[in-house]
Amino acid sequence: SEITNERVLREKIENVGLQHGDVCKLSFENERFDAVLSMNGFHAFPAAKHKSFCEIYRVLKRGGIFLGCFYVRGERRIADWIVRYVLDKKGFFTPPHFTKKEAIELLKSFYGEKVEVKNHRSILIFKCVSEKQKWPSQNIYSTKKQQGVLEVSKCKALRLWVVGADTQVCPR
Repeated sequence: SEITNERVLREKIENVGLQHGDVCKLSFENERFDAVLSMNGFHAFPAAKHKSFCEIYRVLKRGGIFLGCFYVRGERRIADWIVRYVLDKKGFFTPPHFTKKEAIELLKSFYGEKVEVKNHRSILIFKCVSEKQKWPSQNIYSTKKQQGVLEVSKCKALRLWVVGADTQVCPR
């Protein structure tokens, strides 16, 4: 975004590449990144959330780490009410929203038992390690496009992709 570009220039942050793209159809080759970080992005992505999980799995290297957090419904009534009647209606969040159980099952369909989760109230926090032995067995593709702001960053030999509904800056 324009604000992020201005911030990079103002703070003289070097070696940062910003790329806007479709998180359901990434332009990166298979197994490109050592790590993927998604902080509060999935609850804001449009309905094809499953496809974005598939794309993240595809671009993550074997042994790579997928870290992040997102809203899960059913953990806190007040949060569910605010999401349903305020955040969804204003377009900040986009249904459908996973329950904790659905989110864990989805993550395990990709990463098997290499999934660690905890939740803080209505936010699921997770760490997954890619074994890349096989692609997930279930058909999780969707035809809807999903837009997100992508930020590609490298830290010496580490390739990190940060995905979110908002742009964040990190050095590469």
